Amino acid sequence: MTEFEAATLAYQHNHLWAAYAIPAVAAVVGLLQAGVVVYGIRAMIRANEGRAEADTARAEADTARAEAEAARHAESMEALRALIHGMETVIARTAPKGDSQ
Repeated sequence: MTEFEAATLAYQHNHLWAAYAIPAVAAVVGLLQAGVVVYGIRAMIRANEGRAEADTARAEADTARAEAEAARHAESMEALRALIHGMETVIARTAPKGDSQ
C-alpha cells in the first residue's frame, strides 16, 4: 500500500462521521422546510376563513341596509301619495264651479 492510499484510508476513516452527518443534516433541514410550508398553508387557510366570515358579516349588513332603504322608500312613497291626494283635494275645492267663458 502506498503512502497516498494509506493517507486516503486514514482520511476516510477519520471523516466517517461526515458520511452520516451530511444526510442527517439534510433530512433535518428538509423536515424544517416541510414544517414551514405546512405552517404557511395553515396560516393561509385561517386567513381565508377569516375573510369568509368578514364577507358573510358584510353581506348581512348589506341586506339589513337594503331592507332599511326599502322601508324608507315605502314611507316616502306613502307620504308622496298623501301629498298628491291633498293637492288634488285643494284643486277640487278651489276649482271654478262652472264654465268660465
